[in-house]
Amino acid sequence: MSAEQDLQLLYGLSAVGTPYAKPIVLAEISNAHAPGSSIIFPMIVDSGADFTCMPREVADQIGHNFEAGNEVPLIGVSGQAKARRHGMKIRIVGPGVSAASVNDKDIIPCTWTIEVTVCEPLRNVGLFGCHDFLKDWDFRLKMSQSVFYLIPITPAVRKSVKSWKKLSQR
Repeated sequence: MSAEQDLQLLYGLSAVGTPYAKPIVLAEISNAHAPGSSIIFPMIVDSGADFTCMPREVADQIGHNFEAGNEVPLIGVSGQAKARRHGMKIRIVGPGVSAASVNDKDIIPCTWTIEVTVCEPLRNVGLFGCHDFLKDWDFRLKMSQSVFYLIPITPAVRKSVKSWKKLSQR
């Protein structure tokens, strides 16, 4: 087995929050400026999204004041949306874990602190975008097998995935 195969994370496609199966990863989302509360939330790996986006409801649950964020223009396939940027910390959950049963050992010990685009019309799922979170990963989709792979490409993320896999024997 190659080093890349050793570190790749294999996920099944999921229809969480959507009518169709998509590449979805559970993530622990917390407020970068007010530690304490976090939420486990489904995120679509979206190669068409420039930046990571989150529904306003998630930001509200972890203590963000939506109106206090920096307003940014956001245009998607459904048109223009009201959006603001907020600092969040994100850690991803390993494959094969349901949202109801996540515990600390299921979470890969690598934290991304990024400015997330929080938007009002987005519902049920967030989006991992190409220019922040996904820049640290290669992404491979195999629709015929209903699976996708995340392969860490930066040294810090590779190290975190390696140690997590060793501790959890995944």
